[in-house]
Amino acid sequence: MPDFRVDTGLVSHPKTIKLMRRCGDRAFFCLLTLWAWAAVNRPNGTLSGLDGEDVEIAAGWRGEHGALITELIAVGLVKKKDSAYSLRECCEHYKCVA
Repeated sequence: MPDFRVDTGLVSHPKTIKLMRRCGDRAFFCLLTLWAWAAVNRPNGTLSGLDGEDVEIAAGWRGEHGALITELIAVGLVKKKDSAYSLRECCEHYKCVA
């Protein structure tokens, strides 16, 4: 079963703090949920085939539709290129272990 490891600096990282200020504290849990989902389903960090709503569903987001994905991109935790999403610096933020 895959797992992932999170850098201890994540809780105080400016990207994390901005995300929580903009979307609420639950956004931190959603970020970890998204990474856990990706560890199992997209370990390379590429979220191909998912639209913004799919990413929010994978993250367990219950807030306003579009709010989380917008802020994940804005703070630099998710990248969107040619309508495809990917986790930014995937291997630096967490390590997936098979």
